[in-house]
Amino acid sequence: MKKTIKGDRQLGTGVDKKQKGKPRLGCQIWIERDDSTARIDQLFARAAESGLCLARLFLMWPWIEAKPGQWDFRIWDDAFDAARRHGIKIKATLTANSPPWHVGPGSQGTTLHTHNGFFGPEQREPMRSYIVECVRRYASHPALSQWILWNEPVGGYERTGETLLLWRDWLRKVYANDVEKLNRRWLTGYDSFDQVPFPELVAHVIHQGCAWNSYSPMLEDWKCRAAWLVSELRWVRDIVREIDSDTPTCINPTDVLSSHVAGGTDLSGMGEIVEIMGASYHPAWQFTFARREDFPALMAAGVRLQATVPSIHRVEVTEVQSGNTLNSSIRPSDATPGELARFVLAALAAGAESVTGWLLNARRQDFEAGDWGLLDNRDKHSARSRMMRRIHDRLEFAYEKTGAWRPAPAQFWIAHEPRAQAIEWIESKFGEVPGRAGQDGAYGANLLAVAAMQCGFSTTIASLENMPEAADANGEVLVASHVVGWEKKDGEALADFAEAGGTVLVDATCGRKTFDAAMHHPWPGGLAERAGFEAIGLSTRPEGWEIALDGVPFGRWLLARLDVEFDPAAGWSAWPELRYARDGEPCVWERPLGKGRVVIARGIVGPSLVHVPESFAATRWIMRRLAGAAPAVFPVAGHPGSVAIPIQVENGSLTAVFAPEGLARGGRPLRISAPRGSYVDLWSGETIEAAADSEISLEALDGVVLLWRK
Repeated sequence: MKKTIKGDRQLGTGVDKKQKGKPRLGCQIWIERDDSTARIDQLFARAAESGLCLARLFLMWPWIEAKPGQWDFRIWDDAFDAARRHGIKIKATLTANSPPWHVGPGSQGTTLHTHNGFFGPEQREPMRSYIVECVRRYASHPALSQWILWNEPVGGYERTGETLLLWRDWLRKVYANDVEKLNRRWLTGYDSFDQVPFPELVAHVIHQGCAWNSYSPMLEDWKCRAAWLVSELRWVRDIVREIDSDTPTCINPTDVLSSHVAGGTDLSGMGEIVEIMGASYHPAWQFTFARREDFPALMAAGVRLQATVPSIHRVEVTEVQSGNTLNSSIRPSDATPGELARFVLAALAAGAESVTGWLLNARRQDFEAGDWGLLDNRDKHSARSRMMRRIHDRLEFAYEKTGAWRPAPAQFWIAHEPRAQAIEWIESKFGEVPGRAGQDGAYGANLLAVAAMQCGFSTTIASLENMPEAADANGEVLVASHVVGWEKKDGEALADFAEAGGTVLVDATCGRKTFDAAMHHPWPGGLAERAGFEAIGLSTRPEGWEIALDGVPFGRWLLARLDVEFDPAAGWSAWPELRYARDGEPCVWERPLGKGRVVIARGIVGPSLVHVPESFAATRWIMRRLAGAAPAVFPVAGHPGSVAIPIQVENGSLTAVFAPEGLARGGRPLRISAPRGSYVDLWSGETIEAAADSEISLEALDGVVLLWRK
């Protein structure tokens, strides 16, 4: 934990005070290798007509150097020149990790672009040549605004001689060059680190994948893969910087909101490399655990999570779905014009400095052909591209009134802890069960953030080490759910947060183990001793535990119920209203601790939101009780898919409210609670009066309200 989050908890410090006119909206423009100059110019004209100020381009190495040493930049020259004519800035994406057929071991086929890493050392000099050719050609072009080093980088599973040496060097550092220390933890008998194989090969072939193998090889593997990815990204960045010392660099990981373990994602290490941290958010790929109406809030959560990382100073959304997808997705869906507005505005409200769609025009061949386009398949304007123009125009109007936007200070902090996710990732391989699946900790944290935003609370997700040490005068709430591992000092830091005036909520499976998968005694480690309680076990039912509010069914929590023994002098008391339907036992206990309090929810709260959506109501009820006072502006009950995101502005007060669009609400109005007075909806331009009952009723057909008060 740390004392402050950038500028006394002010996230997104890269916001430009002169926000009006600043490039904010963009799209990937897909150019084909045989495109004419006229077609490329037409695509950029369509982008400008749609209100876009940014265009992303992939500099496809397999097309640029189709034959060794023969460089063909014609279509990209045309694109850069068209961008300049139409007042658009280029985000140029390097594809050095996706070489042409003649690079690598033998004359093999190639892929057009990929997320993966390198074949081996023999690829490095050709990669360097490709990067140098691209950067020299466009570094001084007036349309260039950014180098994206590597699209959606993944710290993957390249098992080469080079990565084996890296793995062994990593282990030497972890075990202080003491192979006997490794042997003791791994149940092995190596004479030197030079004998250690890749982690999946450590056990005898008969025992590979066995549940009783030591966790340690896999616990180290994800950290090593993450470090490898950071080093490779730095290698690309350094070559760019040899030629271009000024143009900002960016990367766009995909695993911001999922487990950082599977993809080897180290946001802190990545943030040290680039000036701008991006991300890709594709609901059709990545948000399959959530309901469609939750997507805008999830994007806001991802932006704010990245902004808590100390090495990250500027945040953008590098990719977001901007069109229909059928074949290239695992949850095929369109993106309605209203959804586009909510995606873009939610990200900007959370502190993103720009949002770029994937993509302006659909590809014409192979994977993704016909999918994702903002324009229709004829490259003509669609309802989506017209909505982008409207977003541009309404933002210009809004910034004129409000001045620059900044995310509001967080009232709720939700724990998203990669080191605990590593334990989940390993144990899920022995059987994916709802409530203990490999992504349940991460996905549950995301949906807890959504629930808090549905209540209208300003909410931030962060790792334990990036949480504030002390609550501020607003009485912040810190929620840790299914954080299955932490160190004793982490539990003690939670107690410190409460003693300083905050509220800490932990649930049934928090803090059971260390990050090395050893059980704490007592648990949750570090917190139990300070707060005067001890978890003595779990009671598990495969059907879960029904809960009731004042005797009325109120949802279900998955799998396990926490059994606790309290210190009689600690002052613990049960919440009387919320009970287990089976036997009437309390679901929640709390006690004062210093200036604040510690609260225990006996169920697995976050993962229940993933697998039991009807548990959202109970979670919102708990959050409101944790916070005490209601926020100034929030969606009223009856619109569970609606969220409110308060925004700090230079002039007046502003809250963005996002809801399912009018058709999805069955034509019902969107009702918002707000202090009495006069407001302007900066989205519709309508002047609104909050009546004596402090409620506003709006048509909100697009599901967007920008409620501003002077």
